[in-house]
Parts: sequence; structure tokens; C-alpha cells
Amino acid sequence: MLTNNITMSGMMNWEAIQDRLKKDGPAKVSVINTSKRSVRHNSDIPQYEWSIYIEQIQPEWLHQEIDAITYKLHPSFKPDRISIPRNMDNPYFRLDGKGWGEFIVEIEIKIKERAVKIHHPLKLSEKENITTTKLKF
Repeated sequence: MLTNNITMSGMMNWEAIQDRLKKDGPAKVSVINTSKRSVRHNSDIPQYEWSIYIEQIQPEWLHQEIDAITYKLHPSFKPDRISIPRNMDNPYFRLDGKGWGEFIVEIEIKIKERAVKIHHPLKLSEKENITTTKLKF
């Protein structure tokens, strides 16, 4: 039974999400990656430990509607597609990795039966790297 377009799980159905986005304005997401240089023995190529995650979604209520985030990494990573489902232990859909090169990460945000793809340049530096993108469903 639906009540005010809210499903029994407490999450909105797709029609309710669309209606609310029309009222609240366009959706935006901020993706952050951080990195730090790590010790790599017997090599002149620096190694980095990095993280990428969803920092903020506007409007804020949309964050709780995300079902999963899939990160498509550089083809040298095995596996190069990693899907992170909604999880209370990882509310920002954080992915940690190691590597030596920068690349563009394709990020698929899945909400209900819809998905939107955005891109984020994974940078290896001491500063946070932030991109903010409008979501178009």
C-alpha cells in the first residue's frame, strides 16, 4: 500500500521523486577524491592510496533515495567496475584503492529504475579534488 507516494520501505517511488525534484529544483552531486603518497619499495614510480566518494547531494533528501553507486575505473584495475549498494556502514558509497596514475572515473548513480552517469577526474595530490555536477534523469 502506498501512502503519499512513499513505499512501505519509507523510500519514495520514481514518480514522487520526479515531482519533488520539480518543486525543489535541479539535483546536483559533489564527488570528492583524496589521496596520499604511500611507500613503494624497489620502484621509482610513486604509489598512492586514494578514496572516492559522494560527499553531497542536493537536494539533501535525494541522498537517501540512492540504491547503488557503480564506479568504472581505469581498465588496468581488475575488476574495473565496482558497484557499492546502499549500506549504513558506507553512507557515502566510498571506494578505496591504490595506484600510480590519474584517470577519469565514470560514476553511475542508480535511483529506482533510473541511472545517471557522471565523470570525475581522479587526482593524486595532497589536496581534496571536488567536482560538482547537475544530475539529469
